[in-house]
Amino acid sequence: MPFDPKEYLVEILGEPASQMRNPVNADYHCPFINSVCTKRSHLLEGPFPVCSISRWAKRGKERVNEGPVCICPNRLYQADIFTDVINNCWPGNKPVNYKVAYEVSLSSLGKIDCVLAETNSDGRIHQFISVELQTVDITGTYFPAYDAFLNSRMLEVQPKYNFNWRNVYKRYIMQLIFKGFSHHHWNTRIVAVMQDVLVDRLWSIGNFTEVPVENSNIVFLSYKMVKDANDPERYSLQLVKPIGTRHMDLMNGILYAEAPSKEAFLKKVVQRLP
Repeated sequence: MPFDPKEYLVEILGEPASQMRNPVNADYHCPFINSVCTKRSHLLEGPFPVCSISRWAKRGKERVNEGPVCICPNRLYQADIFTDVINNCWPGNKPVNYKVAYEVSLSSLGKIDCVLAETNSDGRIHQFISVELQTVDITGTYFPAYDAFLNSRMLEVQPKYNFNWRNVYKRYIMQLIFKGFSHHHWNTRIVAVMQDVLVDRLWSIGNFTEVPVENSNIVFLSYKMVKDANDPERYSLQLVKPIGTRHMDLMNGILYAEAPSKEAFLKKVVQRLP
């Protein structure tokens, strides 16, 4: 039974996969950053311009499409992120004017995607807030679907991929704890911009505590992919809500998470014994 690759690829270069004819002819132009797509794969020489893919799940004997999942952080720039950050997360009085610095190093903790800074008349920064964009990691690969799409053919087998929610949890939450700690001492906040399905999954895994945004030093800004009323194959990002928390609440969520089953662990130990 052949499979249509467009059942797995939702968006390519910001366009519905069904409406994108050839990424090369589009010069690999990403509309969200107004530049050449920065996404890469070792399987390709040039960009790998897939913005979002379908999330398939088993319900009984059926496979159900549960909607699109962003797989490139730049996809999130379609939303009016900076306005939403200022209106919902800015510490103190909202800035009259602000500038944005991109890819700012934070010592050994890595880089901050962008920093919104309000400056005084002498050019010194009066107040600022950091923003990071995060999407979910993939296990397996959807490259066969993209390859079939490029060559205008059907798939002979379904691509094998899934979403590694726990890897984002293990890798990114620990970064947020350290970065949130720094921003707490700087009397400001760091904002984690994510799709709602990722935010919901991280909070489900971590069992974190929500606090009012005004008492937070970390804010999760959650966005939902909503179908366009005039074109049901096209999606836009809609703000769901800001969720305030603190670095200590993330840390406690990790420390006091429910322990795995001892019996299940020992069973695996027995299986590995020589």
